[in-house]
Amino acid sequence: MIKDFAVKGEIREFLKKPIGKLISESEFSKLKLPNLITVGDIVSETAIRHGFKPELIIFDNKVKRKPVDKAISKILKKYNPLSFKCKNPAGVLSLDSWKTVENALSDQSPARIEVTGEEDLLALACLFLAPEGYNLVYGQPDKGIVLVKITEQLKQQYIFKISASLGQTFMQNLSGKTVIVHDSDTDGCTSGAIFTYYLRQKGLEAIPLVTRDAVIHDNVQRQIAKLQPDNLIILDLGVEAHEYIRSKSRHMKIMVVDHHHLRENTDFGRALIINPHLFNIPEILNPATAHLSYIICQVLDWASALGSIADKAHPSCQEFLKKTSKKYNADFEIIKNYTNAADVLRNSEYIVTAILQAKKPQDLMKNAKLVAYEKEFSTEVDRLLQMHKEKAHFYKDAKLVVYDIETKYSLRGGISNKLQQLYKGWTVIIGEEQGKSYAMSLRTSSDSVNLVKTIASAISKLRNATGGGHAKASGCKVLLKDRERFIETFIKLVKESSI
Repeated sequence: MIKDFAVKGEIREFLKKPIGKLISESEFSKLKLPNLITVGDIVSETAIRHGFKPELIIFDNKVKRKPVDKAISKILKKYNPLSFKCKNPAGVLSLDSWKTVENALSDQSPARIEVTGEEDLLALACLFLAPEGYNLVYGQPDKGIVLVKITEQLKQQYIFKISASLGQTFMQNLSGKTVIVHDSDTDGCTSGAIFTYYLRQKGLEAIPLVTRDAVIHDNVQRQIAKLQPDNLIILDLGVEAHEYIRSKSRHMKIMVVDHHHLRENTDFGRALIINPHLFNIPEILNPATAHLSYIICQVLDWASALGSIADKAHPSCQEFLKKTSKKYNADFEIIKNYTNAADVLRNSEYIVTAILQAKKPQDLMKNAKLVAYEKEFSTEVDRLLQMHKEKAHFYKDAKLVVYDIETKYSLRGGISNKLQQLYKGWTVIIGEEQGKSYAMSLRTSSDSVNLVKTIASAISKLRNATGGGHAKASGCKVLLKDRERFIETFIKLVKESSI
């Protein structure tokens, strides 16, 4: 979380329903529950009375908004010497309480948290922050005890529901002109198409604009200023755009839908941020922006599947991809080559146009422009792949391939994807000189390598270096003079991660 999270409307109603299984005190007392978290005064006291030793108890000294019995309060305040306090107003999951739960769970000893305000929504924080395998219990007034077995899939289910509700509320309240700024890759373009289609169906003016490199460039900013929109929707762009978003959020409604890692304390102003990483979602369950877009808009399911597969987000929505592929009898792995080619050949705007014109996914493979782009793209990829064995450097002890390419096209991502398929369990760096800089696309299928963390460490002491993305697919740029230093540090870190 980057700021207090107000829980109201549809989300509030949804969270009133038990997250887990409703059981009686008698049933609860007979269970064996390791790694237990209790939220609420009565349920915490009940657990202690029945001999449980919770890892964490959370209470606010109130029951149904009235002071709890002094005997119960005394028991709770004596539970374990490790004590935390936080403030959490009614109807809010505060950043203070989120951080307090995070700190309490990271400590080695059982702990208690005393809340000033209301503690009920801290059950949601526990769901997202506790490790898989923990058990969470909280009270359901006049009904019993809710028992939650925490799993990564359950976390994802609730993040998706919250994201959908927030996004749908934002969309339902729009009027006037909306500019949709999206990344140039297939994930960004399919997301842009989904939102454009949704708004135009509602009879609203929607104008998609492409930007590149996760930055809202000056030329795009000028286009936005000229269009004078009432609303701005920003899709598949990382934290680099936050300063522009913050400044514009004072004057218009802005929603950001994204799935990239966010730096702590990043200020997006008044903009609504929908990003699963805010809720501590595991990387393997982090969806592509295209899937988040579909969850919100509920249109163009096949475009969502295309964007998800192109962005390698298969694990996050396997059932959805399977269902959608069967529904349309479509091989999205092949179709993505056509949209990726348009991105590489610098006509990402046309991807959105082609999707909006298509009636089914296979229509993209019959689109004359996309067919021509794919042919040109494939020819150049084949040429570079044939050269890699003699041109690339292979660091066998680190299972690393570094290949510097020379091409007039933007092919680093495409080549890195292809080589990743050839070298299973290896990490691939495709590099390219760009003036005084050295730009890279990185991919890994190694279980031990997290590219986001490795890149961050490798560039930490380099000036004017940037990098980020996903654990298995990232980008990075350093000064050309720092190329060797970066590679050496990267190799060292990869070796250390495999030990």
